[in-house]
Amino acid sequence: MDLFGGYLLVMLVLFSVNFALLIGNFKLDNQKVLGISLVCAFISFVLMNISINLNAFLSFLLGYFTYVFLIMAIIIFLIMLFYLKKGDIKLSIYSISAISIISIVLLSSQSAITFFDTILYSLFVFIVIFIVYQLSKLLVHAKRQYPVIIGEFMCLFTVLVFIF
Repeated sequence: MDLFGGYLLVMLVLFSVNFALLIGNFKLDNQKVLGISLVCAFISFVLMNISINLNAFLSFLLGYFTYVFLIMAIIIFLIMLFYLKKGDIKLSIYSISAISIISIVLLSSQSAITFFDTILYSLFVFIVIFIVYQLSKLLVHAKRQYPVIIGEFMCLFTVLVFIF
């Protein structure tokens, strides 16, 4: 696995966990969660396969990845602050989804992943979203409020994107 493929895997896992925690605020049955997980996995699979062909087109961004990820980290941090103050879950879900799509396209366009790797990554997204959503039901018993837990995870996620 190349470096960008590893970054892509880490970002997919983190965005999947973040998305699952955000939808964990809703009371959904298992069929809807499976559907959401399947849709997210399919979208990530399609995006990875399309963006592999965009390598030459997006190669000019290679020198600017640090700035792109810095902007994404700032946006995630602002989303976290906005979510903690206002509690608007829809804006948080839309923003995290848009940032995840941008990072998937950028990282997979520069990585050397194969078709089999994209299948595995998408399967991993499916599994992570489903399992984290199921585990988020246990966070009701936590000492802290659920939005605070999500905000702390987003803060840690922002730090990791700053490191990237």
